[in-house]
Amino acid sequence: MRDLIWRKHGVGYRLWYGKRRMGEIVPDTKYPGMWRSLMSGGHLSDMANITWAREAVRRAAEREIDFEGRDDSSPDTLVSVGKQSTFSGEKPAGATKPEGRYPPTGADAVTHAAEEAMP
Repeated sequence: MRDLIWRKHGVGYRLWYGKRRMGEIVPDTKYPGMWRSLMSGGHLSDMANITWAREAVRRAAEREIDFEGRDDSSPDTLVSVGKQSTFSGEKPAGATKPEGRYPPTGADAVTHAAEEAMP
């Protein structure tokens, strides 16, 4: 687990990563026992109980930390574990361009069938 720490701040709580504030939750003003996360621009999230609100902020903070720690040496390379690479600049083995066109669907199928039936 990361060094993410919740600290009391006013009526709510703030999530800290070292000296960096990662998020904040505040109690809902209308519904007791419900909480909202404070998002960028001062917007509030949907209501949730305190456990779910804290979990949402924690997960967002972990995603942000992971994103900042990623390897930027090859930005267009994405590898799925146990599968072929998704973006690697080359075609996966066995990849071919489909020939012809796919069978028509919906209204195109009706038009296509009518065109083929014409003499």
